[in-house]
Amino acid sequence: MPANPELVQRVKKALIEEFGPLARIELTDGYHDHIYALVIADHFAGLMEYQRQDLVWEALRKHLTDGEIVKVSLTLAFSPQEPEARHALEEFGLAS
Repeated sequence: MPANPELVQRVKKALIEEFGPLARIELTDGYHDHIYALVIADHFAGLMEYQRQDLVWEALRKHLTDGEIVKVSLTLAFSPQEPEARHALEEFGLAS
């Protein structure tokens, strides 16, 4: 079952508002009607993984209800310079 398209747009808008229009935000359908999010932004340079996750979840909490947040079941956050960002894009089927 695909994720609710309106919720997908709300999640994307929240992440763009937080990390800026130059951030690469990729959302895909996850398990059942959940959303997987990949965020690639300069904001994450030099941060530990838990710090990145904190920033992503704080952004979602600012803009979404608790009921909406539980539909986001996976977030990945990288800076553009990290090789892991490229790998994540490949896993999402988005590498060119």
